[in-house]
Amino acid sequence: MADFSRVNARSIAAASAMAIVLGTATARAESSSGAERHALRNTSVGFLALETLGAAVVFAGYSIAAGEPKTTCSWCSPPGFDTSIRDGLVSSHPKTPATVSHVLALGAIPLGSAVALVGSAAAQERTSAGWQDLWITANAFILTTGITDGTKKLVSRQRPAFYYGRQGDTEASTVPVEENLSFFSGDTAWAFSVASSATTLAYLRGYAAAPWILAGGGTLAVAAGVLRISADMHWATDVLAGAVIGTTIGAGLPLLLHSRKPTELAPAVSVVPMIGPQIRGISVSSMF
Repeated sequence: MADFSRVNARSIAAASAMAIVLGTATARAESSSGAERHALRNTSVGFLALETLGAAVVFAGYSIAAGEPKTTCSWCSPPGFDTSIRDGLVSSHPKTPATVSHVLALGAIPLGSAVALVGSAAAQERTSAGWQDLWITANAFILTTGITDGTKKLVSRQRPAFYYGRQGDTEASTVPVEENLSFFSGDTAWAFSVASSATTLAYLRGYAAAPWILAGGGTLAVAAGVLRISADMHWATDVLAGAVIGTTIGAGLPLLLHSRKPTELAPAVSVVPMIGPQIRGISVSSMF
């Protein structure tokens, strides 16, 4: 009986030690997998630089192909939808909403997005991911700018202030070349491009701040668009088109080129000692 007890004790001790070793290895594998489960594709410096170059080429090529802004409008008369929205929102002092719209589109939204992305990455000790996110967002901004510039010149839509003969009250009072560059709204496209890019990247990375980035960026982007109508620089359809195009580019770029990398599930290891006069078996199962 004494020999049986000693053998049984040794069996339990050996099985316990094996369980500890395998359990530790599994925990490390799961920790490593967790750290990488939100890694994105194509985030090397070389790829991001090529992406920037590609966006710049599209910008320059489309802008050059579109030529110079036209002195006569190709799209002059607005539909009733546009005039009714304009009449309800236009400001008696349009330069003020124009300035605020620029501050939102080119200041508050990009700055807020940058702080949210870098801060979220730093909180998870993934600072490099934050800088990658900023680079991707900047590329979306460049591409949006190029598409906007070329389309404005090709469509040649007259701005509402010029249509109503009150351009002297607006920010375009000393820039007559702006007369036929209404479609679509650049500030709105910029605002939605940056906000949607930051939001998409935040969700791809699994940041806890993602819903806040969506809510904050979306609200400010909508405000920027409405202010462009109040500034008498854009029709409602200009703003709606800018929102759609900006969102498409801002969300589409990370989704198409920087989706999550596939990750293998960590092995699930279970150790079942069969207690008896000796170790009768250890069961190890793995699922991938």
